[in-house]
Order: sequence, then structure tokens, then C-alpha cells
Amino acid sequence: MSFFIVNNKTLIGNLIYGMMDRRERLMGKKIVLLVLVSLLVFSLVGCGPSKEVKEVESVINAIDAIGEITLESGAAIVAAEEAYNNLPEEGQLSVTNYELLLQMREKYDAIKNAEDLASSGDLLGAYYALNNVAKEKRDASFEQRIENARDNVISDSTLKANNMLGEFDYVGVYELLSSLPNDFKSDEIQNLINMASDSYEADILSKAESQVASGDYDSAIKILNDAYKQMPLAAFLAAVEDYQNESDIAFLQSAKNQVAVKYDNIGKTYAIGPPGLSLDNLNISTNRNVEPAVRYAENKGTIFAIAIGFQQRDWIFIDKILIDCDGEQYEYKISYGDRQSQVLYGGGVVEWYWLKQYPIQGIDFSDLSGLIESMSTANTVTIRFSGKGKLDVVIPKNHIDELETLWKIYNILDRNSSLISYLK
Repeated sequence: MSFFIVNNKTLIGNLIYGMMDRRERLMGKKIVLLVLVSLLVFSLVGCGPSKEVKEVESVINAIDAIGEITLESGAAIVAAEEAYNNLPEEGQLSVTNYELLLQMREKYDAIKNAEDLASSGDLLGAYYALNNVAKEKRDASFEQRIENARDNVISDSTLKANNMLGEFDYVGVYELLSSLPNDFKSDEIQNLINMASDSYEADILSKAESQVASGDYDSAIKILNDAYKQMPLAAFLAAVEDYQNESDIAFLQSAKNQVAVKYDNIGKTYAIGPPGLSLDNLNISTNRNVEPAVRYAENKGTIFAIAIGFQQRDWIFIDKILIDCDGEQYEYKISYGDRQSQVLYGGGVVEWYWLKQYPIQGIDFSDLSGLIESMSTANTVTIRFSGKGKLDVVIPKNHIDELETLWKIYNILDRNSSLISYLK
């Protein structure tokens, strides 16, 4: 509209200017200029603000009118958003307080979410819903909402914790209060945590001690380990270590007469094996197919090994060993380099294979725990040697018992090698 008026004014001026002679033109320049300026001022003042300008001003005013954000602000925010969205792109760019509207929407959503969470009983979730709004977007009233939400969590948690203490639910108190943010843990909250942990510690240690008094170290250690998973108190770990040492010492003292021990003073090594067998030579024979052994070298660590083999007249050239424990089977494929053999004086051969477990830089070459547990609990353990021939043997129960004893000695020394002194 303005463009049309201005251009028409220019056209009129040109017509008037063209009708004048040279002298009149020179004299009339000022008059024409005054006419054009007057028409321009009239067009600009006389038209007033456009519809688009009024709509932008309406949106700006609607945003400013929202004021403090509460649960009742939702309708006003939606109305302002709809009015803004209805503006053309040029008009939206002119809404100077649109960022304020975005902040209002974020705060309203946080307040609404917090209210829903609080209604469902999740007071801590309600606090986080409010506290997740960036600090620079908060006003004093919003900060007060966060503080109120924090106070509600502390008050509710304190009440619940006191009720749990009355019911001796020490783990419940610990889990409830320990999960609170650190700045929630007032002196009262911390005192409740300490009361729960002290009471639980005393209760568990008493139960473990009663098991130890009856000689049942395994049950005592299990009680302590299970309790530690519920409440990770240092006293439980210390008690486990103490009881484990006491249990290990008692076992080594009782096993001392059940094994053969030889110490090499030059090599600083211990050889431990079944009683009555040579600790310097292999003892696989027609009557023994399993020979466990423990070797301990000072400052080097502990090795556990099982020689599995047979003695007979003919070669099998074993390439596979299958150990059957009441149907549960363990298969070992034997390479040419791993198969050991010996021709006996007077006729016959011995073939065997070493199963070994020893840590190098914390890594076990093989984990024999599953195999040994299965062999120890099975009613019948049968070993099949396969190659160019086949041989099945049943392992006697006393040989299995020797295996179990030496395996336990290995694990004790692997935990604490200083206990080797109890086998001397």
C-alpha cells in the first residue's frame, strides 16, 4: 500500500514537472518537493500500525501476561504458543520474548511432571524433575519449589527409616537413606544410617561367630559374604579374611598326615602329593590312573597338576581323554607334543597327559575347578583313553579323595602362601 502511494506521488510529480517551461521548472522545484514530502508524511501517518504488527504485539503481551509459572499456567502457555505458531515466519522473528516462552514451557512441564511423580509416591523423582531445569532458567519461586521438594524427600525418608528401625529392617534403612544425594544427608539422616549399619553389623557378626563356635567356618563365611552384598561394611570383609585363615589353618593341620610333603632346600620348593607315593617320579601304574600334585616355589607361586594315564602292554597313542562323572563329561584332545609316554623295563608302556592349573600374571592356563568338583561329587568316575585303541578305567574313591584334598591345599596356598608352614 505504501509502495503504491509513494510511486503514484512520484508519477504526479513527474507530470507536473513536465508541463512547466524551463523557467517555471526552475522556480517550481521547491514547490514540487514540498508536495511530495507532504504526501509521503500523510501516507505514513494516516495509515497507522498494520495488522501484522498488531498480531506480533499481541503475542508479546500474551507471553508477558503469563507471569509466575504454576500448575494453573498451562492454558495460558498453550494459548501463547498457538498464537505464536499462527504468525508468519517474519512475524515470529519479531517476537522479542519468545525465549521467555520456551523457558516457561520447560518450567511448567517440570512442575507438572514433579506433581505426577509426587502423587505416585516418588518424591525423589519429583525433586529430580524440578532440579533438572538449568539454574539460569529458574526464578525465586521455582527455586522455592525445589527446596520444598527436597524437604519433602528428607521428611518422608526420615519417617520411613524410623518405622523400619522399629521393625529391625536394617538393610531397608540403609538402602533407603544411602541412595539419597549427599546434600540430603543431614545429621539426622546420617545418624539413622549409622544406627542401621551398626545394628546390622552386630547382628551378622554374632550369627557368624555362632557358626564358627560349632566349627562350621564355611557357613560363617557364607553369612558374611551374603551380608556384604546387602550392606558393604568393612567389618564383614575383615571377618571373612580372619575366618578364612582360621579355617585354612585348621584344614592344613588336619591334612598334614594325609599327604606327603618334601622340601628342596636348594631350590626352595615344596612338593606335595598323595601319601606313600614318590614325589620325585611319576606313579601312574596298572593300579593308579590319576595322580594329583601340588608344587610351591617360594616367591614364584603355586602349581596344581593332575597326571592322567595308564600302564599296559600295548600302545594306544592317546589323542583324546574323556572323563565321565555320572554322565557329566569333560573332553581333552591331546596333541602329539602334549602326550607323554615311557617304555618300561621288562615290557609294557605308560602313556599320560598333564592337566595343569597355575596363574601367570593373574591368568589361569586352565580352570580345573568344575572338573574336580564333578569328580568329587560323582558316584562313579570313568576315564576313557582313545587313540589307535581304547581303554576305560574306573577311578577308586580313595584316589578321588586324594585329588579333592590336594586341590583344597592348592587353593589355600594360592590365597595365602605363608600358610605352607603348617604342612612342615
